Amino acid sequence: FVYNYTLNNFKNEGDIFEIGTFAGAITQSLALGSLDFNPNIYTVDKFIWDNDKKKKFTNLNFEVDDDFFPYVNNKLSHLKNIKIFKCNFTKIKPERKIELMFIDAPKRMKYVIELIKIFSSFWIENRTKLLFEDYNQFLSYELPATLFPITKKFKFSSDTSGIVLAEVLNNKINNSDYSKMDIRKWNAEEIVSNWNEIIEVGDNKNFLEKDISIFMHLFDNGFMSDAISFSKERSINFEKYKHKNKFNERYLNKL
Repeated sequence: FVYNYTLNNFKNEGDIFEIGTFAGAITQSLALGSLDFNPNIYTVDKFIWDNDKKKKFTNLNFEVDDDFFPYVNNKLSHLKNIKIFKCNFTKIKPERKIELMFIDAPKRMKYVIELIKIFSSFWIENRTKLLFEDYNQFLSYELPATLFPITKKFKFSSDTSGIVLAEVLNNKINNSDYSKMDIRKWNAEEIVSNWNEIIEVGDNKNFLEKDISIFMHLFDNGFMSDAISFSKERSINFEKYKHKNKFNERYLNKL
């Protein structure tokens, strides 16, 4: 999808940024899809191996906390005009306008807000496209919720691969917007009300589960009794999520 999307939509009106390089497969897709122009492509990752990577990629001989930057750097060395940053994305400062971004890292509220603050002024209205990986990944409901107050600044759609596309219609984000994006300040009524609208954004209802998202959001905001009452009212079947260790640790074990 990323290769074909870049090939058919990139017009060389700005740079390409990737947040979350990992092993470089998407980086290569972006580069090959834009070969007609050879644009500046910037990609950033901390390149620190962790427990999740060790479990998922047993074929790669890395230990937890290993630096795998040399491995990725070598994998991408044949491609032109790519600059790889080994750091947190918050350390990056773009120099030119950005036409295309692939975002596979910030999913928690504070990092989503950081990303908007750093990059939004470099987006081109009615041209820049944001491709979100794991936009609606279970447990991490924060990305679609945090973007909800500025939903009208984008046109959302999704691909069968699960990648969510946000076309930038307006890149003006003000202090009032950022205040509303602080989902930890939403009260219990706002959480329920906002999620009734969040689920209708783009194709969210095809991927997100509204009730469990509301439960987790209420819980994380400290409204424990409201979360429990809501789960009973909506007859949430927690058995469905028990195979998720993080869900057990974060929610079920504390009920």
